[in-house]
Amino acid sequence: MDRETIIRYFDARTTPDEDRMIMEWAMESEENRKILEKERLVWTALLLNAGGGNLNHETSVRQKVSGIWRAVACAAAVFIIGLIGYVFGKPQRLEQIVKVPAGQRVELQLADGTKVWLNSGSTLVYPNDFGRKSRVVSLVGEGYFEVSRDDKREFLVSTSDYDVRVLGTVFNVSSYPSAPFETTLLKGSVKVSSKDGMQSVILKPDQCATSGADGNLAVSDIPNRDRFSWIDGILTLNNVTFAEMMDEFSNYYGVNIVIERPSLSDVRCTGKFRKEDGVEYSLKVLTGLVHFDYEFDSVGRRIIIR
Repeated sequence: MDRETIIRYFDARTTPDEDRMIMEWAMESEENRKILEKERLVWTALLLNAGGGNLNHETSVRQKVSGIWRAVACAAAVFIIGLIGYVFGKPQRLEQIVKVPAGQRVELQLADGTKVWLNSGSTLVYPNDFGRKSRVVSLVGEGYFEVSRDDKREFLVSTSDYDVRVLGTVFNVSSYPSAPFETTLLKGSVKVSSKDGMQSVILKPDQCATSGADGNLAVSDIPNRDRFSWIDGILTLNNVTFAEMMDEFSNYYGVNIVIERPSLSDVRCTGKFRKEDGVEYSLKVLTGLVHFDYEFDSVGRRIIIR
């Protein structure tokens, strides 16, 4: 297999016949599969190191790949990985997987022009041929979407329990494994449906759908859009408990925070914190409102609050 065809395959510029030819070639031998994987790693490295190759701190890295799609990495260790799956011995289509480490975030622009912001600890999966026939992505974690309108092809965000369907709109989806599912609509219209087809709701702008303890979706109005400032590197929290705020800090800054003073846990807090300022600065600001001491445990890689 010639290298030019393999690169066009990674760039989503090959025909269906060429896709099939490449996958059949990869299945012929272990050596061919290793060659394909090696080329994938080189292609990914070039993508992630575009713009100077400095990925040691949070910085925007933009790379346009042959006019098909581009990825903007806003994190130190975001991985865009191509995987080949095999079912009953037959190769399946290539997928792009974007994983965001704790304390980081990433911005993507998909092939159809849709913009996606992924929050800390999130994973987005979409096919290498995204936008050719369908527009389907899978999400674990939190994503903010500005979907390019296409009346012929709906955009679908698939999560573990719910699907969110749109044509063109702006919305946020939060689907972390340890938290309730939530979709908030900012512009346009979305339909939220359970995987079993038993529930579905259509949201209006500034409404959100949240899964309750009973598994039912509840629709409510949002007071403001401040909580979505995370896409700009700003964490906005309004009247939350100190314990809830420290949970947000842990996820937002990628640190482990332990509260050893129980009386602090239920204290109500409000504030805005910039990602670029770092967790220590944010804690110092907070000590002016809530009196507490903290120390860094470098061995356990955590922050202890007393």
